[in-house]
Amino acid sequence: MERESPPTPPILRYSALAAVAYLLLDGLVGGWLDHQPFLTSLLSADDPQEWWMRIITIVIIFLFGFWARNAIRHQHTLLRSLERARNELQLLIDSASEGILFLDTDEKVQLANPALCQLTGYTLEQLQQGDLHTLLDPRLPDGDPLDSDHCPLCHLNPEERTTTHIPHLLLTTAHGDTISAECWVRPVRNAADLPEGWLATIIDIGKRIAAEQKGRELLEDLQREQTRLEARNEELQRFAYVASHDLQEPLRMVSSFVQLLQRRYNDQLDDSAREFIGFAVDGTTRMQQMINDLLEYSRVGSQGKPLKPMALRPLIDAAIANLQLAIEDNGATITVTPSDAIIMADESQMIRLFQNLIGNAIKFQPEGQRAEITIDIREHPLRITIRDNGIGIPEAYRAKVFEVFKRLHGRDQYKGSGVGLAVCRRIVMRHSGTLTIADQPDGQPGTTFVITLPPAPESPAKEHTP
Repeated sequence: MERESPPTPPILRYSALAAVAYLLLDGLVGGWLDHQPFLTSLLSADDPQEWWMRIITIVIIFLFGFWARNAIRHQHTLLRSLERARNELQLLIDSASEGILFLDTDEKVQLANPALCQLTGYTLEQLQQGDLHTLLDPRLPDGDPLDSDHCPLCHLNPEERTTTHIPHLLLTTAHGDTISAECWVRPVRNAADLPEGWLATIIDIGKRIAAEQKGRELLEDLQREQTRLEARNEELQRFAYVASHDLQEPLRMVSSFVQLLQRRYNDQLDDSAREFIGFAVDGTTRMQQMINDLLEYSRVGSQGKPLKPMALRPLIDAAIANLQLAIEDNGATITVTPSDAIIMADESQMIRLFQNLIGNAIKFQPEGQRAEITIDIREHPLRITIRDNGIGIPEAYRAKVFEVFKRLHGRDQYKGSGVGLAVCRRIVMRHSGTLTIADQPDGQPGTTFVITLPPAPESPAKEHTP
């Protein structure tokens, strides 16, 4: 709260009294010099020059009074402004969350805000009466004590003009606890550029150091876990690869002998036996296909090439070119919006992705219907929508179709092992994107796949030849 400034004295009243006093004194001195009575000398009008001198003097007295009154008022205004600034500075210091300490040129504490007193546990009086180095006992982060001659907080250079940063000190509180502190010491100089002391700011960084230590421990745990998962993933991929290759040989042998049995003894077998042999041949064929698909699924992460910036549209065109026979057989029409988008991609995997999705759109059509496929590309952010007019996927099964070997239809209706969409999602995930199924507009039949991919960093696109 601001203190009330003293009232301005009635300068003009004093000026009037001074003018009256001047007239009385002039009459008294003039009468004494002229040997006249006081009243006669005061009212004498025989000398105009004397009256002019009196008038000029009285005017000067009043002008001086006006000037003095304005000067005093201005001084009071400055004092009020100074008092307001002092109060605001005090409020700022008192409300600061950091500890603030002012030391004079003798390195004695002159000011300490409540935050510093709360941080150290000492009152302002204790800090002012005691030795700062002895009270706080500054130490290095490793715990080694500092003598007062080498203490960066207590042994200060009067000629220093820059702020000194002390990133980490251990200080002792009044309760004997140790706190970690970070300090800034700034020299304070007066208008004559002479040192007046130092302003120190001290903050408690104990929680920050604990959080950093916890973060380092978590990072180390994550790195160990990542190393363990990478080793386990590599082991699983190696197992899947070896198991797939090891399973291929006995399956080929079983399939060959069953087919040989069918060719040699077909005339000696009845219908049931021939049917059983057909089941065995079909089962081994499907098992071989499932193993190949599983092997392809595992290779997405294990044998992928590094991602490189490349144009998106040529990748889609390459996938369409690979499906040209299926497109002609079905009479399908494919519409692709123009785009200059550049993405980070593994070329072969990205072509495989679009080839699978477009191939599914052609395959999963009602009997006799031609596929109509629209590929819409929107940028900022990059969003690729592949929409068809096929049989569609019920909403309840949209999550299941991305699982390995999940099928919604019998093998007699549509061929396949149910790995294609799982491979597609894994490819998209490796490219840091998402693959989802959206609702068809206006309830139209068909399926809409939505792919989001991050754009490539600003760099010239590499040429791609389908």
